[in-house]
Amino acid sequence: MLLANLMGSIVCVWSVLRIRDSQVVFGRYDAAGRLLFSIWHIYAMMHGATPLIMIFLVVELVWGVAQLWPVRAK
Repeated sequence: MLLANLMGSIVCVWSVLRIRDSQVVFGRYDAAGRLLFSIWHIYAMMHGATPLIMIFLVVELVWGVAQLWPVRAK
């Protein structure tokens, strides 16, 4: 439970950073984190986790791809 609280705190701090200072480089790091998180989803499913995780996996992958999509210069 302690690890879940720690990770939740880190996610909240990261979210505030992304809202207050939205830089392309932060989006790239966020995408990398999402892709790593997706790998953990796949790992969990391979080891017997509920198939409901597939919903979250799809969402994470879609957001990861969206964040890696090239950004046009203004």
